[in-house]
Amino acid sequence: IFFFISAIFYSNVNDWSYSASLYYAAQAGWSVGFGALVEDNDLSRWYTIIFVIVGASMIGGAVAFFIAMILEKQGDWKEEIREEALIERDTEVDEEEEVQERCCDSIYYSFWAFFYKNQTIIRCMFAFLVWIFAGVVYGMVREKWTFTVSLYFSVTALSTGGLQVPSINIYEDNFDNWFVALWVMTGVPVFAVALGQFAGIL
Repeated sequence: IFFFISAIFYSNVNDWSYSASLYYAAQAGWSVGFGALVEDNDLSRWYTIIFVIVGASMIGGAVAFFIAMILEKQGDWKEEIREEALIERDTEVDEEEEVQERCCDSIYYSFWAFFYKNQTIIRCMFAFLVWIFAGVVYGMVREKWTFTVSLYFSVTALSTGGLQVPSINIYEDNFDNWFVALWVMTGVPVFAVALGQFAGIL
């Protein structure tokens, strides 16, 4: 349904046929990135940025859900571990209650408790934003693109869609070739891990 609704949007905004719009929605949503069609307006690019992030999160969440269902059916090992943790926690409650009574009023403690509990998600999202920012800076400085086009390049490249093509010189080594190659090689896994963490929240 998500693809078909997106095809309607692309068809209306880009003045493409519905079948061409469905093709584009499929290749952008599944991050294939053939590049046969190119968006030429910012509204469409903003939609694709959101479409790629939300779509990839939904796909990641659905895959994680189905894998979790399969694993849970193989045994109740998760429940056993949970019960053991509850028994262990109950023996430590008295000590923890005393510490919590002294510390819970502190904003500082609350902040660090939140950070400690969510540190993996926070680190992944920070790395994700740094890589997106690096792609935006590259696009604006080296390619002279607008912010929207640069963000579009950054998100679609790291999601493996590659819908905005950078200037790559196939005949000589230069900064652009090296930057884009290394940025994509390191950024795609960062993007995947960050979206996996984000899908886990959903």
